[in-house]
Amino acid sequence: MQLPFLPVWLAAKGLDADMIGLVLAIPMIVRVFAIPLATRHADRHDALRMAMVIAAAGAVVGYGVVGIAQGAAAVAAAFVFASMFYTPIMPLADAYALRGLARVGRAYGPVRMWGSAAFIAGSFGAGVLLDVTAARDLIWLIVAAAAITAAAACVLKPLPPHAGSAPAAELSSASGVWRNPAFLSVAAAAAITAAATISQIRSRAAVTSSSTPAPKLPAMNAAEPHIRTGP
Repeated sequence: MQLPFLPVWLAAKGLDADMIGLVLAIPMIVRVFAIPLATRHADRHDALRMAMVIAAAGAVVGYGVVGIAQGAAAVAAAFVFASMFYTPIMPLADAYALRGLARVGRAYGPVRMWGSAAFIAGSFGAGVLLDVTAARDLIWLIVAAAAITAAAACVLKPLPPHAGSAPAAELSSASGVWRNPAFLSVAAAAAITAAATISQIRSRAAVTSSSTPAPKLPAMNAAEPHIRTGP
């Protein structure tokens, strides 16, 4: 629900377009540090469910602080705090689903498909709520969504101890991760995807900056004399 709500709420709080862009970029920066820390902790202690509960509860508190913050700097600082807990939720949920489904012999694809369908439905529902909710109150809908996520995490069943091919201590160490062929393959694919995306963005920016608008013909004034081209 952040995607449609946050820009509107930030504008209602008086932030200009540049500051709104900076605030919306905060999760992209925070996730680089928050996700590895949260997932490493969950792997080391074999506690995916507890990590999800902590992350979701922290997101509720964080967005509550965002809601009461005053001023652009306070909103940005509170959003950093909220993003530290919010950004790891999806990777942790994916890991929980993959492990849980593997134990019962079910595929992850159909579950992910319904998750995407729920996201689409939620986006349409968010659009409806935008018409009936005051812009300055939209943050509390995000807090409510985070609270529902926290409640859902609390009722999840703990997974049995991980019985993978490598010990948890080895997987949680840097040397063990860099010797894992599966991790190296995923890291290479992610790097190629990121490089392609950055290259595409730079190409579009270069085209946009080099293009010049077509010259506009001056409007003819009725008071100006007309040149006769015929007899």
